[in-house]
Amino acid sequence: VAALVPLAAGAALPDGWGAGLLAAVLAVVVIAFARERAIRRSLAADYQELKAYHARTQSQAARNQGELQQEVARREAMEQELRPSREQIRLVLANAPLIISTLDRRGHLTLLEGRGLERLDLDVASCVGQPLRSLVGEDSVLNDAVEQALEGDSKWVSTELQGVPFEFHHRPLMDGEGRIAGVVGVGVDIS
Repeated sequence: VAALVPLAAGAALPDGWGAGLLAAVLAVVVIAFARERAIRRSLAADYQELKAYHARTQSQAARNQGELQQEVARREAMEQELRPSREQIRLVLANAPLIISTLDRRGHLTLLEGRGLERLDLDVASCVGQPLRSLVGEDSVLNDAVEQALEGDSKWVSTELQGVPFEFHHRPLMDGEGRIAGVVGVGVDIS
């Protein structure tokens, strides 16, 4: 480094130093250029990899979008197919003397509807969420039928509710994993 100070001032180099210094400077420059080329190659490779990744993800996104659109179309077609069946079921429920009910695992009503309720003195909206026992009493055969359904058995029972004769069928209501999630019941006014 001390030898470079006179060079900066324009002084001549001692004998033999010029070639050595030039070789050292050239080596540093060649190493710097080589390193820059390596960095550029690495950046170019990274850029190409990123560009390919972007193309793949764009392609995957397009496939996912297409699959999503197909699924939506499939579900809409299924909905269209089910619409007449739903209307038929609504027609039956609106006109047949039936009571449809579902209960959770604790025996609380989660659904209560049907024309069969018209002859009963019940505020249906306030019944949902209540335990069946509070509506039919402790000794009702309906309680036994619900308990058996919660254990996995289907059960037919005949009983009267507020003097109206009904025949009820209760069976387990299964969840998506095949476990008993509650009970579904259908009652028919048999008067």
